Amino acid sequence: MSDSDELATPCPLSATATTPPIDLTQTKEVTLTRLKLVWHDDKVKDDKEDGKTGWRCLWCNKFSNPKHATRALCHLLKISGQGIAICKAIIPPLRLERYRALRDLGIASAECKKRGLEEVHDHVASRQLLAVAQLTVKRSKTSTGGAAASSNSLGFNAATKKHPFAKPNTHPSNQPSIVASVKNATMTQQSILQSNNTELEMAIADLFHCENIPDSTVQSARFAIVLKKARLVGNDFKMPGRKMIGGPLLALNYKTCFEENKSLILKNADVYGLTWLGDGATIHRMPLLNILTMCGDAPPMVVSIHDCTAHMAAGGKKDAPYISDLFEEQIVRFDKEKMFTDLVYFDGAANVQKAGRMLNAKYPRAYALTGGEHVISSFFSDLVKMGAIKVFNVVSLNPSICLLIRA
Repeated sequence: MSDSDELATPCPLSATATTPPIDLTQTKEVTLTRLKLVWHDDKVKDDKEDGKTGWRCLWCNKFSNPKHATRALCHLLKISGQGIAICKAIIPPLRLERYRALRDLGIASAECKKRGLEEVHDHVASRQLLAVAQLTVKRSKTSTGGAAASSNSLGFNAATKKHPFAKPNTHPSNQPSIVASVKNATMTQQSILQSNNTELEMAIADLFHCENIPDSTVQSARFAIVLKKARLVGNDFKMPGRKMIGGPLLALNYKTCFEENKSLILKNADVYGLTWLGDGATIHRMPLLNILTMCGDAPPMVVSIHDCTAHMAAGGKKDAPYISDLFEEQIVRFDKEKMFTDLVYFDGAANVQKAGRMLNAKYPRAYALTGGEHVISSFFSDLVKMGAIKVFNVVSLNPSICLLIRA
């Protein structure tokens, strides 16, 4: 709703002829619909500036990056110290109430979510403690039997509770010896460590069971590193949130892994050359094109998984020029001088084969070949989807097919 919709209501019918004329410059704000998101407001607009995606306040025409709903509301409500400059424009009171109601709703929702997480945490902790108690009792019974056997083997006299080589006790009966005190402290420390170990063990098991994590993850080197690093952090360590893990940390991890694999691929590219592979796929109605590269002494590396949705929504197709341009964009990152690219593998589809010939024209040292294994695999994949067939008769017609299947 624009500001022009917030004008005063017409003159009441009870007004007489002597009523002074109405001043149309005076406004009387009417009720505005409540916002669900700040981005639904007509004074907040998605925008781009200097290649950055963000939003623009149409009250003061200020651009902000990135999009952050809480900071956007603080900007509109002129709340300083929230990581964003306040709005310099004069905003009508009704609009301010609208923004304030949306911010209060967000704060209430965050507090409700926090209480829910605390309740879940307490429930999980109590359930794990029950399992830890049972596991501790079970292990204490086993360890007690072993300890008794080891004590008897050392000549401990159970009747007198004295060791045959023990010195006479010169301390009063009501005063414990120093050795006994040290022994009790050591046993207490050991019991605490055992209890902590059991709690961590049960917490790991409960995490794997309830979050559907594969059991084999405990054998992963990364999981072992996580536990090792967790022992060294202090109380000020803050667990990274889902947005941090799926955002900056993911980008950093991808960049590090990509550069490491790239250096491994290019290490002996001058000797073995570079081979490029690619194929199109549609997963959950999302048209994709994957591009891989490999060298003679290095395993294949995924260079790009390109989302073709925007191109096809604009009326484009996965034709040869489009595929060739995508491949060339990635090849330039590894082979600017066009010295290492030797082979390009595609399946037998006409569009990718034509794209391979276009790459041959741009890279004279390269050959475009058909990935025979992929074609045969696709053939048998379609074959098994048919009704009941006599596979034995098909194989008997051509013995080479039998050899291929065995291989």
